[in-house]
Amino acid sequence: MKRIAICLILMPALALPLGDEEAPWTHLGNNSEIQAIYRHGDSLWIGTNGGLLIYDLIDGEFTAKYLIGPRLPSNSIYAITGRGDTVLVGTDRGLSVFTEKGVYHYEASLNPSLRDIRSIDFGPAGEICYGTRGHGAGIMQGDTIFVVTRIDSLLDDSVFGVIKMDDTTYYYATALGLCAFRDSLWVSFRAGAGLPKGEVRDLLLTEDFAMYALIPSKGVYYFDGVRGRRISPRGLFPYDEIAAIELDSEQALWAAGSYGRISRYRYGQWIEIGETDEEIETERWRCAYADDSGVIYFGSANGLIVWIREGEILKERIPSALPSNAALAAIEDSAGCRYVAVGSQLLSLPSEATSFELEAMVGPVLAMAISPSGELWCSNRWGVFRKDGRRFIEVPLDIRGETHVISSMVFEPNGYLWAGTDRGEVLKFDGRTWLRLGESDELTGGPIDRILRVGSGRVWALSQRSGISGFDGRRWEKFPLSWFNEQPLSDAAVDSAGRLFVAGWKGVWRYDRDSGWNLLELPPIGTDVNLTRIRFDHMGRTYVGTSEGLWLIGAGSVQYIQPQDGFEGRDVSVILLDSEGLIWIGFRKDGLSLIPMEQLW
Repeated sequence: MKRIAICLILMPALALPLGDEEAPWTHLGNNSEIQAIYRHGDSLWIGTNGGLLIYDLIDGEFTAKYLIGPRLPSNSIYAITGRGDTVLVGTDRGLSVFTEKGVYHYEASLNPSLRDIRSIDFGPAGEICYGTRGHGAGIMQGDTIFVVTRIDSLLDDSVFGVIKMDDTTYYYATALGLCAFRDSLWVSFRAGAGLPKGEVRDLLLTEDFAMYALIPSKGVYYFDGVRGRRISPRGLFPYDEIAAIELDSEQALWAAGSYGRISRYRYGQWIEIGETDEEIETERWRCAYADDSGVIYFGSANGLIVWIREGEILKERIPSALPSNAALAAIEDSAGCRYVAVGSQLLSLPSEATSFELEAMVGPVLAMAISPSGELWCSNRWGVFRKDGRRFIEVPLDIRGETHVISSMVFEPNGYLWAGTDRGEVLKFDGRTWLRLGESDELTGGPIDRILRVGSGRVWALSQRSGISGFDGRRWEKFPLSWFNEQPLSDAAVDSAGRLFVAGWKGVWRYDRDSGWNLLELPPIGTDVNLTRIRFDHMGRTYVGTSEGLWLIGAGSVQYIQPQDGFEGRDVSVILLDSEGLIWIGFRKDGLSLIPMEQLW
């Protein structure tokens, strides 16, 4: 067991429950995946894949939403618990401790053992016990964390529950089974203890110090500390998949199915709840929580919260602005309509419109381009399509040989389309015929992640894992990763003067026909931060997205915006500068922010 010091950031004091707070700009995301629920006073704290929501149980409305920033290290919340005026919120990037004095913010970048928290609770003496996915388990006491991993004989580093019985006994629910640390000895209950081999997804302690263990696809087991026995019969839930279990104030056990159904277990019998309610029977449940007043709450993967109070079933559904938090690409056509690919959907926002429209394109969209006539072209794994009104018409890929997946596209002013493929080839389409203008071995090899055209000159094809190649109309010139200090490439862009720039993980290079690639001077970035995107506006200012924020580089001005500055996401995946003066910042896992340009400069 390792003993390590912890680092924290103390934010200004705030009273609980939290009140409303005006965001500096518009952020859109998806928060339908409910992963944790906790009641604090008259407020319900709801942890989702898109932030923390506060629901007022008295007024029946959502009163606040908090995203990554001063209060949260991440938008992905997996565990919430509390005691007195303290509420613990565990995320995949660290821990937030909410108190009346302030919010104690523990970043996983400073405390690696707090990465990917999956369970959290208070121990008998008020210590914080937590489990993580892939980083072991820990006990936090004051300013110290005691960490246990496989090196210390823990069965597995993925831990979904920690129960501290006393000063010498701990139980750990791991991905490889249940184990315990007793009087300096490790005990495994994977064989001969009545528990099947497999992941223990949840572990609950009863009043008589026995336990209920949830083992996915195997059921719920009662464990008395020596032997276990299955208590959930087969067929109780669809596909025998149970997502969550919880004990209420009367010590009755509740269970929710991964593919629907809620049941209650007491005195050796299971009773199905809400069997005539279609939503309860079909929702994909994800978490369960019981408060001290006898109310039991369930959260689903579709944003539905159900709470059961004295037999009465109440419901609330969380609204989401986007169908997914994964922003893949964005583009604007000549009429000012913005298109953004989010998860498996394509959305559009026409000029002067205030709400997105769902397009009929089947995703995930891999590439988008606007033709000289203003027509949107898209590609997915099944082909290339052009938008005609509300429809998307397939453009047949009649290239002999193996199936091609178009991974990037760009148009010439004459309407010819250049396309890069997942096989590292470059194709050209003249409106009737597809031509292969670059084989993989002519280029640097590897999938073509971005293809772009510089003025009336070269076409460039970038592969993140192998380099960039330029075509002058006769032959390809290859620039492998050795030109870029052997680091992967993230993106390429052309500035307002027509110069080509390439962003690698740790630097930006400008191309010169005579001297080749020249490394630019940039502000220093952390060793664990990578550059992800680069764009330029019409005034020559530079926007560099990173895995932790956004660089704004202008004449005599350099800014770096991070979550602690109000930036509501990490890992920038999209930068679009539209004609209305909005900067669209898409994130790999945190949705989309729309920022008026004047707020940044």
